[in-house]
Amino acid sequence: MRGKLVALAVLVMVLAIFEYLFFPRATLSPQVQSLAARLLPSAIGSFRSTRQWRKPLDFHTLEVGASYRDASGVEADLDIWLGQLVPHNGIDCWYARGYPVYWQRLRAATTANGRVLFDTALFLDDHGLALLATTQCYSTGCRGGLSRLFLLPGGMLTFFELAAAPAPISIVVRELNDPAGGSPQAPGERLVQGFERFVAQLDLSPLLVLVVAPGAAGAR
Repeated sequence: MRGKLVALAVLVMVLAIFEYLFFPRATLSPQVQSLAARLLPSAIGSFRSTRQWRKPLDFHTLEVGASYRDASGVEADLDIWLGQLVPHNGIDCWYARGYPVYWQRLRAATTANGRVLFDTALFLDDHGLALLATTQCYSTGCRGGLSRLFLLPGGMLTFFELAAAPAPISIVVRELNDPAGGSPQAPGERLVQGFERFVAQLDLSPLLVLVVAPGAAGAR
């Protein structure tokens, strides 16, 4: 069994090297630039953009994002992967980095497009407490799960969702004046409130159009 796992790991590494050497990196086409501008406006409700980023992750995936801040000192980093082939739960990455986690739970939050299910977790990283919320957007809507696996709350993904490219979303919320030490309960509750204020004005409709099959745009 161990030999098979080693062989699988070697195969994954070889494929990754092959992809890096022989496939062109994803590029910021005018279409993607326009989509990013719609997803990352200069303001989302009372939150104002302070910086933005665009970078290719591999030959098919582009990471676009922006950092937003409101007058109360709450900062929200919105990060979106475009062209991703499989679901990606950003919380798994934070676990892999070894950051302490206080809790993880599914949370339904109201966005500009209605209720969306997020996987949320309260972490302690190098900068203090951070609330991380993730979800995946498909043509059928956006929903998060407690794992990057295909099994999500409510059953398995449909055939059409598996065939479509998901758009993973991660939102990191912090308090800029986060006091060091003490119980995380009260700061954690404030971060949840800040997250809910931010996503209440978040418009995800461009992503729902993005993942619809060719010729089906506007069918919703």
